[in-house]
Amino acid sequence: EWLTEEYYGIHYRVTELQADHVVRWKSADAERLNLTLSLPPRNPYIPTDFDRKSAPRSMARDDEEGQPRPRIAKSTALERIWLHTDSIFEQPRGVITCTIASPGVSADARTLWTTQLLVNLAMDALNEEAYQASVAGLSARVGVGIEGLELSAAGYSQHLITVLAL
Repeated sequence: EWLTEEYYGIHYRVTELQADHVVRWKSADAERLNLTLSLPPRNPYIPTDFDRKSAPRSMARDDEEGQPRPRIAKSTALERIWLHTDSIFEQPRGVITCTIASPGVSADARTLWTTQLLVNLAMDALNEEAYQASVAGLSARVGVGIEGLELSAAGYSQHLITVLAL
C-alpha cells in the first residue's frame, strides 16, 4: 500500500526486508566486489584557528565615518605592503594580492600570450592541490596584468600564506 508524505506529497511505501536479501548482504565479499571504502586523507587546509587578526592600534587611522582605512604597513624600494583589517564583519578571513612588476610581460602580444600560457600551465599543474584548498574555503589565482604577474589568495587567514606559496 502506497502512503503519501505529509509536506511534499511524495508517494512511498514501507515493506519488510526479505530474509534471503539480508543473508546475501551479510555474506557479500568486499574484495570480490571491490568495495574497499576508506576516508580520504586529511585536508591540510581546513582551518582550526578562527581568531580574528587585528592591526596594532599604532597603525589605526580612521576616516570621517570611523571606518579604518587601508594603510602602508611596510614600504621599501622593492615592495609596498598595504594592510586593511576587517572591523565590520570581524571574520578570520583575509585576502593577499601581490603584483610582480614586470613591464616586459605586456610589451607585445606574443610575450603577453606566452606568459598567459605559462600561467595556465602552472595553474593546471596545481589543480589537485588547489582543489583541496577550495574545499577548505580558500582560493588562489595567478593572472597576467598590465604591470606584470598578479598572485592572489583569499579565505581563512590561517592558511593564506601556504596557498599563496603553492
